Amino acid sequence: MFRFIFLVTLALLENSAWGAPQSARNGTDLDGRIVGGTDTTIEAHPYIVSLREYDSHVCGGSIISSTWILTAAHCLEGPVSIYSIQAGSTVRNSGGQVIAISRVIIHENFSWITIDFDVALVQLASPITIAVARAITMAPEGGPPAAGVTAVVTGWGHIAEGGPAATVLQVVQVPIISQANCRIAYGENSITDRMFCAAVLGVGGRDACQFDSGGPLLANGVLTGIVSRGIGCARP
Repeated sequence: MFRFIFLVTLALLENSAWGAPQSARNGTDLDGRIVGGTDTTIEAHPYIVSLREYDSHVCGGSIISSTWILTAAHCLEGPVSIYSIQAGSTVRNSGGQVIAISRVIIHENFSWITIDFDVALVQLASPITIAVARAITMAPEGGPPAAGVTAVVTGWGHIAEGGPAATVLQVVQVPIISQANCRIAYGENSITDRMFCAAVLGVGGRDACQFDSGGPLLANGVLTGIVSRGIGCARP
């Protein structure tokens, strides 16, 4: 099944209103993980971080500066004190630089019901200094990528629906789906103008999955979206 991606551009971050953290989740099905991908390295994707809750990986995130991370709002349900990030490591549970989080800013229009505005900023308690880490390049403005454009998603999520999480960073290429087909699959009112879908249409086999949420989707070499949610993983 198609994966919801939250559209993100520099213009969105500059023009959006940001509110306080929210903690009231309503049980919405949120899956985010990579299926059908291949092993990769942090050197190939130096902008991704592991968002950690009580030192366990829960989501991905993107470095936008030495002290700020971009991720999905639905990844951040608890108090700030339980979160940290791991930067600069290919391996999910070792290596790299682990930094505590000092502040979480969730978009004030984020809704657990619709999962619209599924975007959050995370401020780090100290700067990322590990040499391999790099800030991601963001799309300046505009709507979703054109249908058929190949997007790149990375993460440490599950490698099969209901299966184990990846030990090393995974990468998968998936095509962008037209808004019309996305809305046919999920319902006209489920896909807002801030969402788009990426998947192998009618085939499945390649997708993001649980614990890939919040991670980056790149199209044409720039950050275009944040992995948000879907139904299952890599379903046709």
